[in-house]
Amino acid sequence: VQNGKNGVLVTITPVGGRPQTTFVEDGQKGADGKTPTVTITEGQNGTHTLTVHNPGSPDVTTTIRDGATGQAGRDGKDVLNGKVNPQPNQGKNGDKYINT
Repeated sequence: VQNGKNGVLVTITPVGGRPQTTFVEDGQKGADGKTPTVTITEGQNGTHTLTVHNPGSPDVTTTIRDGATGQAGRDGKDVLNGKVNPQPNQGKNGDKYINT
């Protein structure tokens, strides 16, 4: 097993989670015109199963687990927009402005 020689090493790193790595072995040359399919099935307790169906070969599966809950997002009120530039008294330090 050598990455890039007889397959590919796939690593999925969820935000705030641990990387999960699996090796997907090269299949046949593809002369038969059969294309592999990939499915993702939702499991229980925040898991998903990724399955590679390669015609003529056993399925390759790996389980992906949800990472930790992230911090709360901003309130969405810090982007100003309009046809004229904002006045110095509008918004607060750090706000963004989009000229529409």
